[in-house]
Order: sequence, then C-alpha cells, then structure tokens
Amino acid sequence: MHSLLLSSSQSGAGQIAALLAVMAVYMVPIIIGCVCLLIGYIYMVIVNWIIFKKAGVEGWKAIIPYYNLFILFDLCFNKKTRNICFIVIIAAPLVSSALVWIPFIGQLLPVIAIAPVYLLNFAIPKVFGGDTVMCVLDIFFSVIIRSIVAFGPSEYDPSQKITLFAD
Repeated sequence: MHSLLLSSSQSGAGQIAALLAVMAVYMVPIIIGCVCLLIGYIYMVIVNWIIFKKAGVEGWKAIIPYYNLFILFDLCFNKKTRNICFIVIIAAPLVSSALVWIPFIGQLLPVIAIAPVYLLNFAIPKVFGGDTVMCVLDIFFSVIIRSIVAFGPSEYDPSQKITLFAD
C-alpha cells in the first residue's frame, strides 16, 4: 500500500483523494487498452465483412464470434479439413482443462489448438489469389495482410482451398 494512504495525519477527504489518484494511475492504462481492443475488434469485423462479401457470403456473419471463424474455415478448406480444424480449436482448450494434471499433455493441447489458426492465416490470402510470401506474412501480420486482401483487387477462388484430409 502507498504511504499516502496509510498516513493518519490526513483527513478523510484527503485519504479518499489519494486513493482515487492511485486508482486513476492503475485504471487509465486498463481503460485505454480496452478501448484499443474494441477498436481493433470493430476494424477486424469490417475487414472480415468485406472478405465475406468478396466470397459471396453475407457480411453480417462476420459479427458473430465463433460463427465467423467457422465461415472462414469453410471458405479456405474442404469440408473434412474444416470440421477437424474447427473441432480442434473448440475442443483442445476444454480437454486440456480436464487433463491439466497430466504433466505434458495438459500443457500441449492449447498449443495444438493454435495450429489450425496459423493454417487459417496461411489459407486466407491463398484462396484470394495471394502468393506464398503473402500467405506466410499473414501468419505474423494478419491485420495488415487481411486488410490488403479485403481492400485490394483480389477475388475469391474456391479452387485454391486447402485439402489436408480428403472428403
């Protein structure tokens, strides 16, 4: 605790003011971070909306959190690959929380759940005509590359879907 708050010579109003000042120092960065996250989420909804429209999907589907991920997997992968990747993303954290007591397995499953997300980041530029460099860059700079895909002249090509598991 800060020494300002523990001083017995201050009046009650002074202690409250000191407490509010300390709270403000800690709360302002949190509020700024939350606002930045909200702005980023809104921007990515707009980008996904445009990507969905380019692919012939209704744009409103970009608003719903897990549904938009499912639609992105559907745009980029064949059905069996889409289902397996989506189940891994949903099930791995749940299974890992149940198996956390097993030394290596409980910590490995969340890492496995990230792999389909990286694969999706690789696949989005591919189905919109991007080259391999653009696909790899989307793994690390997805906001920038997806903005290029959304606002650029690229067109959706379903023949470029990734097939890991044959239907």
